Amino acid sequence: MQIRLLTVLKNLKRSKNEIKTEKCENSLRQNLGTFAPKVLFLSYTTMNTFGKLPHGLEPESRNSVLEERLDKLAKETDFYLQPDINMDEVALRLATNRTYLSRMINQKKGCSFSDYINELRLEKAYSLFSTPGYMRSHSIGDLAEGSGFASVATFRRAFVKKYDETPLFYINKYGFKK
Repeated sequence: MQIRLLTVLKNLKRSKNEIKTEKCENSLRQNLGTFAPKVLFLSYTTMNTFGKLPHGLEPESRNSVLEERLDKLAKETDFYLQPDINMDEVALRLATNRTYLSRMINQKKGCSFSDYINELRLEKAYSLFSTPGYMRSHSIGDLAEGSGFASVATFRRAFVKKYDETPLFYINKYGFKK
């Protein structure tokens, strides 16, 4: 009984971040089993790339800071290449919440979170297929996967939405297959 009470008291003294980390790790272990690689057990502080936002920022200033952080994160980590990336993970890395992140993307980028991610992925796809010889040795599936899309269908849908043409037609039309 004494040991259990000491454990409870010890847990109360831990910071919120330590408790969040432990909960996250326990959840991962339950879902992935005991053989999950240790690499997956990233701590909250590792995921949190930036420090907390200064308290009391006006919405426009907060949005500017978040936009700068988001652009830096995209440039330095290519987080958008993860097919299962979500707003909660990005918000965690930016030391904010999903509401502020969503609002900033809507106001500063003029689109939704998923449209923003797809735009970054399409830029990556363009850089890949415009690389000389890339399309001679890679398929549309490779291109979709290499630019972070979970499937060729999702890639194709996003591509047609932006360019009004299918990826294959566009690549052939502009001679990227040579």
